[in-house]
Amino acid sequence: MSMKKLGETTLKLSPLGIGCANFSSLTRSVNEDKITDVVHSALDLGINYFDTADSYGQGGSETLLGKALVNKRHDAIIFTKFGYRFAGISAAEQSVNTLLLFEKLKPALRSVVYKSPLAVKYLRKVRKTILTQCFDANYAITSVERSLRRLGTDYIDCILLHNPPEEFLISEELVDCLNLLKRQGKIRYWGLSTESLQEVYNYKPDVIQFPANYVDAEKLDHLAVKAKNAGIGLISRQIFQDSFTMASSFSLGLQQALGVSSYELAVYLNLYSNTSDTMLVGSTNPANVKACSDYLKNYEKNKDIICAAISEQKSGHES
Repeated sequence: MSMKKLGETTLKLSPLGIGCANFSSLTRSVNEDKITDVVHSALDLGINYFDTADSYGQGGSETLLGKALVNKRHDAIIFTKFGYRFAGISAAEQSVNTLLLFEKLKPALRSVVYKSPLAVKYLRKVRKTILTQCFDANYAITSVERSLRRLGTDYIDCILLHNPPEEFLISEELVDCLNLLKRQGKIRYWGLSTESLQEVYNYKPDVIQFPANYVDAEKLDHLAVKAKNAGIGLISRQIFQDSFTMASSFSLGLQQALGVSSYELAVYLNLYSNTSDTMLVGSTNPANVKACSDYLKNYEKNKDIICAAISEQKSGHES
């Protein structure tokens, strides 16, 4: 699998990355060996980019990814995120020792919670109400230290601010902090994981991660060009969650014309749009990772035919 340079960074990422949000959850059964199989299968296929966050599974996703990458760390590019924390709990109270205790108790809690649909529903509801955001410089340092410990590594390839609000302006203090972490070798780059591709930030990040959007493709293309011209690396995520891809007449017509599933078409559309340097696909199943890799190969092999079909369908849809 050919690698692609990410913006003006020195990172070379595979065109597909593995989203690790579902690697761990208090409300979902997790098989550590299966997660290891997913990670190793991805590496065997030439996929080197793995994307996680400190809030995924309350740190469990980072822990499992780190375990899966033992003796393979230098084969992987790791992105993680910070910015979410539990309301009413200070940064000091969310200490390493407290989190270590919670992680030890989590397997026992999960075995109880997972058996009760009502408990699962309740915890998901509560989680949404008690999670707050914090992008203070001191909290950034604390979060990076925790992530390094859970991942079992001494450096993170890129740290992302996790879904900052649209009106958010990055403080000079935070930028200084992130640059300090760079000089210390704890992170190589930093960026933003946002709900939309925007151009309103007062400091240029190295990377922006954003949801795929085939509905408003023209606006997305415009913003992507501006970001790329500024040297910012772009990563698209949630490529299978766009309702336009799944159910529209445009999508259904293309699926029929090309003889592919909506999932394969989503990969094709993302590659066709060329708005990002790489795309994320989330999975806890090695077979699904292999399927996405095959979609990529099919696109490269039949690129002219696929692009012609998409262009024709777009013309007919817009007329």
